[in-house]
Amino acid sequence: MLCGLALLLLLLSVYGIVLPEHNCSEYFTYGLEDGKTYIGLFTAPKAGLSSISWNVSFVWQGLAVSPIASLQHYPSTMEAVQNINGGRRAQLIARFTNISEELPRLVDLQVNGETLCSN
Repeated sequence: MLCGLALLLLLLSVYGIVLPEHNCSEYFTYGLEDGKTYIGLFTAPKAGLSSISWNVSFVWQGLAVSPIASLQHYPSTMEAVQNINGGRRAQLIARFTNISEELPRLVDLQVNGETLCSN
């Protein structure tokens, strides 16, 4: 993970993208998918959740429309169900578009009504 984070920080500095600070590193991280799409990856606080409800909030600057292209189960709905049934924690991915200077900043993350972090 440390190597991946170092690579992400290098890529962000090369492209001049600002990586917003947040206090949610246990449950959320920014990333780069396929070397071109900026993402945010959420991880549930524990495994074994029979149902899961995500509530996430971001803020961003400079764009009139939302830079959040999608929020989806990760890595896919079918694989997410298999992972959960296999005892792993659920994950959700946010894909961001039209990013030129700064990624959206996570301001709130709740899972099943429990606030995990708030910035």
